[in-house]
Amino acid sequence: MYITNANLKRLIESIDSAEIDTKELNIKSEVINDILSDEELEDLKHAKAFFLGRSFNISELRPIEIIDQMKYLNEGHKPAYHYNEDCQKAKMHFDDYIIPDIIRLKGPAEVARYRIRAKGLELSNMEHCLILAAEFGVSPELIYQKKFEKNRGVDSFTLQDLSYLQGLTSQQLDEELEKVSKALIEFLNASSLHRDLYNLRFRKYSFIRWVMKGRDEDTVNLANELANHKQLAIAIIEQKAKKESNFDQSGIEERLLVHLNFVPCRTCI
Repeated sequence: MYITNANLKRLIESIDSAEIDTKELNIKSEVINDILSDEELEDLKHAKAFFLGRSFNISELRPIEIIDQMKYLNEGHKPAYHYNEDCQKAKMHFDDYIIPDIIRLKGPAEVARYRIRAKGLELSNMEHCLILAAEFGVSPELIYQKKFEKNRGVDSFTLQDLSYLQGLTSQQLDEELEKVSKALIEFLNASSLHRDLYNLRFRKYSFIRWVMKGRDEDTVNLANELANHKQLAIAIIEQKAKKESNFDQSGIEERLLVHLNFVPCRTCI
């Protein structure tokens, strides 16, 4: 069975506990340990436990909760597993229209009505956008707003732009982590602004980027630099745990995936 990396992340998050000691993560750098929150360390321990096949039984895993946040036209579906590594569905990027806030605030019934109506139209066609905008009382510009994210793939646990990590040996990954450590030390000692921003190190890297949006250009650039260092460090540790565990992402049992709320991909079948 094959699953995307985004869904592998969701699967690992279904583990309630993991009998993995922090030492087993083999994080030798003090500065890397210093930037990771307790929550992030727990997430990394869960990932390693899953890669090793330890600390849990199928009956102890929580089925993935399907949450519809009513943000996009196509949302709230169960994750799929694939029989074929080359399945086009597994390689599709996330590309969906955003539901305008004015619709969301009116509640689930209005969102459902909007989705039904929108799916009968071609929202890349301005004439169709005008029709939908008039019917629901929103600005046409809000109708065709979209969100796009690259697919993370099925053969690597790392993000798409960090996929080069999968080809590195365990020793090379340690060397990459050491480079991040040195970069973080240089960052901390660069200036008072660098030191102030370093106080955000325990927050998620996505939060660091988000919270500094709208600040002056130098502050935004430095915040993104700190977030990038943190994201890279976590990706290296994840990849190292995966490599050292000899984890086979295509070998996850179908009964485990079904128990966790996955469904077979219709395209593969």
